[in-house]
Amino acid sequence: MNEKYAEGNIHGIDFDIKAIAPPNLNIDDIDLSSVLFNTLDNAIEACINCSEDNRYINLELWPDGNFLYYKIINSYNPDKNYSNKSIYSKKEYLSSGYGLSIIEDIVNKYDG
Repeated sequence: MNEKYAEGNIHGIDFDIKAIAPPNLNIDDIDLSSVLFNTLDNAIEACINCSEDNRYINLELWPDGNFLYYKIINSYNPDKNYSNKSIYSKKEYLSSGYGLSIIEDIVNKYDG
């Protein structure tokens, strides 16, 4: 999480992170990390395509009973076509949308 925060700061993104995770979850650490980091990568990419005075990411993570809720809100440029390869993508060998496919697989693995 610190690495993503640092990447965001490099690009002038205002981060607001509120996270509370219980000590024991019914999700593998790797799967949770994949969801968090893929969505943060997408949010950072969207912010980079915004004007420098309007870059923000608000992330919330909290437990409620047997559920772990996760909400991310970020700025984006509605005029930008995000289906093309991005300037932010470090994984040049992967096609656009691969991170969302990973997230969908993880969500399906845990029945939503």
